[in-house]
Amino acid sequence: MTTAPTHAASEQAPRADLSTARRRVDTAFAVLVMAFTLAIFVQLYLAGAGAFAHHSVQHPFAAHEDLGHYLGIASGVLLILSLIARATRWTMIGSLLLVLTTSCHRRVRRASATNAPSSSSG
Repeated sequence: MTTAPTHAASEQAPRADLSTARRRVDTAFAVLVMAFTLAIFVQLYLAGAGAFAHHSVQHPFAAHEDLGHYLGIASGVLLILSLIARATRWTMIGSLLLVLTTSCHRRVRRASATNAPSSSSG
């Protein structure tokens, strides 16, 4: 007769740990979304700074490109966190679209850089 409460208590402990872990993942997801949103504004600033950089600067868009690379990585982490946290369907779809958008942008950028005409005149 005393084994039933012990059995029920042992089942409750993993569930409590699981919900605590999910709350932590939810918190990490929310923090990363806020950081990602802030980084988008920084990305816009860096694009403007690169566009209006002084002509003596050799690589005016280097910081913009580097941040774009890190945003691509962060979008993948957001997708993984949304899957772990079992977020809503629209959150998962949004995270997937974010990954697809950043990866397609990087591929187009890489392709346009390789197909650009050389600036050397001979």
